[in-house]
Amino acid sequence: MTLRTEIASDTRYALRAFKRTPGLTIITMLTLAIGLGATAAIFSVVNAVLLRPLPFGAPDRLVQIVEHVPAAEGFWGVAQRRTSMNVDEFDWWRQNSETLSQIAVMQREGRTLTTADGSAQLYGQRVSPALFVMRGVQPLMGRGLLPDDERPDTDVVVLSEATWRGYFNSNPNIIGGRLELDGQAYTVVGVMPPAFGEDAFWTPFFVTPPTPGRFMFVAAEARLADGVSLEAASAEANVLGLQLRGIEADPGAELRFEITRTLDELTAAVAPALRVLVVAVGVVLLIVCTNVANLLLVRGAGRQQEIAIRHSLGATRGRVMRQAFTESVVLAGFAALVAVGFAFAGVGLLKVISTAYVNPRFPVAGTVLPTVQLMFAMALLIGAGLLVNSFLKLTGIDTGFDARGT
Repeated sequence: MTLRTEIASDTRYALRAFKRTPGLTIITMLTLAIGLGATAAIFSVVNAVLLRPLPFGAPDRLVQIVEHVPAAEGFWGVAQRRTSMNVDEFDWWRQNSETLSQIAVMQREGRTLTTADGSAQLYGQRVSPALFVMRGVQPLMGRGLLPDDERPDTDVVVLSEATWRGYFNSNPNIIGGRLELDGQAYTVVGVMPPAFGEDAFWTPFFVTPPTPGRFMFVAAEARLADGVSLEAASAEANVLGLQLRGIEADPGAELRFEITRTLDELTAAVAPALRVLVVAVGVVLLIVCTNVANLLLVRGAGRQQEIAIRHSLGATRGRVMRQAFTESVVLAGFAALVAVGFAFAGVGLLKVISTAYVNPRFPVAGTVLPTVQLMFAMALLIGAGLLVNSFLKLTGIDTGFDARGT
């Protein structure tokens, strides 16, 4: 009998054995499936949020200018960690920074799109044209915004692929076409892929001359110049920022301004919770594996007579061990298939929960404390249930003698 034939025979025998103990088989499979599914779901989220780089060119060079505002100068007398920028200070940074090759500001806005089929509310952004150079994402059609578009009389717009497909039926002749946003006519100059961003459209942000007393804070992003480190950029930013604020530099003081990576800023709120959650899920998976091993031991204890008969009929120890291994692989295979469903459901649930709290630009990054608490509670509940189940199974094993000594 060939090895392939023996494996096929072992697999059929394993399936028949599972049919004889359906309750134990289902419990074992679901236990393993829950552990694998939960682990896969959490890892998918961690991979998307913490491990996978932003879908831009050289994403580690994308940074933000952070200002540590003391309580005496902060709004309502509270110290702040500010990543937004006053539009009146934008040109200062753009003209004076030598460590940042590009700086862009962005402001989200809702506009009404009017077409022949009716109107729809879309949410896009006014952005500095430099953003298209900084992110390095090639348009699907046409072009992105150019420096020449940064004028008060500009009337150009770049659409997202979703807007192009959903509202213009993937019209291949959309470039150069006209559309209306809030009643104002715009010329479509490009279509961007989903990797560029999740906004519906982008129009140029023109910064008007500074106005005394104006405080208009908007999101800002920059790109490190080639060969410049974060430390060097932070040192320069602190010097420029203190000059801008009219504060004399103190060599011994902590940096008031610093440069941080965009990805670190986007994940700062959720990264600690996700790391703890990975450890918690790893512990649950360990508990699951322990419980599955215990369940299989319980199952094996009830098959001692069967194994003894097989030995008497000439089966070697290796042959019996291979049969047991085959049964474990088949069981794990079915559990893995079920775990895929659990994993997809878990990721879907996380997305549904997170959309109520997050910035649409970065899904999952704003998941709040209640979600994490619910996950921990579920993990501990599952782990406790599995331990109790294992204890009951183990106490039910016939040891072959009276343990009470009577």
